[in-house]
Amino acid sequence: LEWAVVHDEYYGTPRHFIDQQIKEGHDTLLAIDVQGAAAIRRKIPDAVLMSAGDRYEELARRVQDAYGKLDADRARDLMKRPVCMTSNIHCALFASDTLDFWVANADSQNVAAAARYTHYNLAELLKPEKPD
Repeated sequence: LEWAVVHDEYYGTPRHFIDQQIKEGHDTLLAIDVQGAAAIRRKIPDAVLMSAGDRYEELARRVQDAYGKLDADRARDLMKRPVCMTSNIHCALFASDTLDFWVANADSQNVAAAARYTHYNLAELLKPEKPD
């Protein structure tokens, strides 16, 4: 469906996977770059594309500028305007190595990326309760 070579490695989305998801009635979410989004838009006219164009370019610039220096606070800052849209209602950041995650929801005065983040740990949340 779409593919690219990055650092001598092939990345992409197989068409048969997407076709199978559509056939089974599943909505499918892909994390792809601007070129991938353009390829998909040409091949699947009713695809919904989000956070493309200038917002993506700004996000890519921020990631490159912070390469090797990203901690949780800096990672959350990546999504601030203009990367997030004015209709941004929810932001989440997940650290797979520690199972920590941070969630922010829009409020009446702020988009989610400008709102307070709440920290959770997935391991703690899924820990079985000890019987009394």
